[in-house]
Amino acid sequence: FTSVDGQPLILNGLSGTIIEAPDGGLQGSRMSPEDRALLVAHHFLHPPDEDQGAVLVKRNLERKDDPSRLELTVALHEECNFRCKYCNQDFRNQAFDDPLQARLLAYIEANLPRHGSLLVHYYGGEPLLAWNHLVRLDQSILAYTTQAEASYHFFITSK
Repeated sequence: FTSVDGQPLILNGLSGTIIEAPDGGLQGSRMSPEDRALLVAHHFLHPPDEDQGAVLVKRNLERKDDPSRLELTVALHEECNFRCKYCNQDFRNQAFDDPLQARLLAYIEANLPRHGSLLVHYYGGEPLLAWNHLVRLDQSILAYTTQAEASYHFFITSK
């Protein structure tokens, strides 16, 4: 997003960190080693030698028995413009539409305890291809969690 003075910024929804966007952009092939190091240092990217699967398993085991915490993964869009060879998506052009958003919000309302915490992982295909859906859903979730006096954190897996 852009600051009030026009500076491009990026937000890490999991940590709450906001930094200036790297000059070279966020695409891996154009990213300088210095920009990549900056993003790793601020937890926007995982270090190359980190076992991300082990990190997720550890985090999930630590938090699985916490009844005040709700964690969700939302596949916002199945289409992707990268086509990474390791990906298991079928690339249907299907976004997270209004009826699905309403069902998700009803689920959150029924399952998030008052004063609890919600963590949402926006995923895809490429979730940023469904930017308008993401923003609308995020605003609805934020309004509900504010009303429920619950904390809300999110992160986006984007290529």
